[in-house]
Amino acid sequence: MKQTLSLLVLLGIGAAGFAGRFAMEADLGMAATPGLLERRDACGILACAAKWTRGLARIVATVVEARRRGVSRCPMEGARHLSGACRRLAEIFGVEVVVHGEPPAEGLVVANHLGFLDIVALSAAAPCVFVAKREVGRWPLVGSAASHCGTVFVDRERRSAVAPVAGRMRRILEAGGRVVIFPEGTSTDGTGVLPFRPALLQSAVDARVALIPCGIAYRDPAGAPVPEVAYFGERSLGATLSALVARRRTRVHLVFGSPIRPEAPRAELARELHREVTRLTATV
Repeated sequence: MKQTLSLLVLLGIGAAGFAGRFAMEADLGMAATPGLLERRDACGILACAAKWTRGLARIVATVVEARRRGVSRCPMEGARHLSGACRRLAEIFGVEVVVHGEPPAEGLVVANHLGFLDIVALSAAAPCVFVAKREVGRWPLVGSAASHCGTVFVDRERRSAVAPVAGRMRRILEAGGRVVIFPEGTSTDGTGVLPFRPALLQSAVDARVALIPCGIAYRDPAGAPVPEVAYFGERSLGATLSALVARRRTRVHLVFGSPIRPEAPRAELARELHREVTRLTATV
């Protein structure tokens, strides 16, 4: 009960702070957040604050329900719970998920990484178990939701931590699960794809399941890139969320390629997957 009350207090503080930030920028006639100019009237401020509040409320509800049901004990059950929550979050934040190709029924999905919208879009498209950096587990609300919905956390600073994570991934894959990794090891603005780290590909090699390349791109309704909603570099999470909420509509394109059998060494697989993901992102 205390944890739930703490989440609700955080929800109220976050909504009030967000509305205050929008009001301040409107009074000053400025847009510190990209995309804010179109929403800085009083109605726009209220609409954005309401969107923010609904989104936070959905995350709180996801955590509370996941705890009640104990879905974290089964990764794919947690993934299904997260999938439903992400579909609702996408609707709340005006995110249109555009799927090209067919999401795989199982296997290791290998994608480029622009930010937290990748998780929302991929999970909304199909239930997935995500592999995330350990720091995500400490994020307010989001970390709690990820922890209770089957996310596998990896400490990227410790090489010895990779093998146990790959082993856990292998067990999920062998059970017919769908696992997603972002082997760039960081996020970008989407203008390019960084080289892939091969270590976690070992899980697919050991489980003898296909690797499915997936290119991710953020676009506005006119088809132009939307780098302001990517969470990369020195951008803060708050600024990225503010930019997303200030927009009426954002499209996230998921482009799935043909499955690749894990018959080559990891390093070679990483290069092949990198080439394919780079090609897929260029098609939208």
